[in-house]
Amino acid sequence: MAKDEAQFFVTKSKQVLLLSAAEQAPLADSIIDSVNREGNGSLRTLAVLENIPPKPFCTPMDMVISSDPMWDDNEPGVVIFTSGTTGRPKGAVMRRSYIHEAALAIGEGYDLTHNDVLLHVLPVHHTTGLGTSFFPYLAVGGCIDFKGGSFNAAAIWDRWLQGGITIFSGVPTIYLRMQWHFEREIAKLPAQEVRKYVAAANKVRALKCGSSALQRSVQEFWTKLRNGRPILTRYGASEFPGCIKVPSDMDPKDLPQDCVGMSVPGVELKLTEGDHGELLVRSPYMFSK
Repeated sequence: MAKDEAQFFVTKSKQVLLLSAAEQAPLADSIIDSVNREGNGSLRTLAVLENIPPKPFCTPMDMVISSDPMWDDNEPGVVIFTSGTTGRPKGAVMRRSYIHEAALAIGEGYDLTHNDVLLHVLPVHHTTGLGTSFFPYLAVGGCIDFKGGSFNAAAIWDRWLQGGITIFSGVPTIYLRMQWHFEREIAKLPAQEVRKYVAAANKVRALKCGSSALQRSVQEFWTKLRNGRPILTRYGASEFPGCIKVPSDMDPKDLPQDCVGMSVPGVELKLTEGDHGELLVRSPYMFSK
């Protein structure tokens, strides 16, 4: 993330603390200096790794169920910034229920369990990287393998080759670049090596794609490579995450071409003009402001 973009997010959402990975410490320090200088604030940073305790805070036997009143789920819990299609990114304020209720609804749609391992390559300040690729896996006790840095198609293919990944989520550009790498590099390897990569791609239980429409030629490539299993479409918005999903256990033959799926339980949908027009959404997972 560029400094100007990060500084805009920090200022707009009135942050008081900035979590920073070790390799991003110079960027974090620069942002804090600029924000505090311009706003006379007291923003500070907290390094993640050095503040992780060497052992768990407590054992299960030490835990006590609190008798304090529960926090209101309708109160603000998370701010997610939109992609900025119509101007500067806007901060969508999500309710506290977004962290658990919306996460469970999305996880149920993809049959997520504690056995799932997601290879995470999406930005966590957008809904695709947080609402669909972070909280749902925490909610079910799954595992998240973060791939930091800029996108590298070869690195993703090599990670698949190592095994253990059950879910991968991306955007159309990611799948296109991975297709190009396969066609230009992997396909030229000895047949035995190519089969290893194809087998690795087939071991991933579900491939998901969102943010924009997936090109038909890209879908066809991956569907053929994965023996008839298409990439599943993620459909929603920062303001109403997870409103539509394609079930991971649905027979591909039952999916119409370019289908974006069916509504998530609890979500109501309709089109303004009957069978076409703008999509109207009524959802318990709607943003608050």
